[in-house]
Amino acid sequence: MSRSCLALAFLTGSGILLPQPAGAARQTGLATYYTQASCQREGTSGIWTASGERYDESAITCAHPTASFGSRLKLTHQDRSIICRINDRGPGRNAQARGVIVDMTPATYDALGGKRGRTKQGIAWGEIIVMIEAVDD
Repeated sequence: MSRSCLALAFLTGSGILLPQPAGAARQTGLATYYTQASCQREGTSGIWTASGERYDESAITCAHPTASFGSRLKLTHQDRSIICRINDRGPGRNAQARGVIVDMTPATYDALGGKRGRTKQGIAWGEIIVMIEAVDD
């Protein structure tokens, strides 16, 4: 199941993002968070993830375009790191073209110290620059 449920992301000019191979063990780029409400505005239920589990905004999970469901990634933003589990697909192609490499739940975003905002349409958005690394089980 593909999903276009992406939080809006805006480039802040706070860093230069270099293209990296899709299969790289370590990537640096933008991360956004997404909510059930933002998915519903995009025309999907927002209740189920691509892995088939129920979407939980308070879980430490994220969406990645190619990583296996259930695999774990270490996400680092500035001096904070967290291990999250992949349970969804994303970001979409348009977001990837802007440098977004991972979408995450609000709980994951908050744990990394991200600052949330809102657009005039009420869709939640926020972005941070992260480094992601695969974690061995």
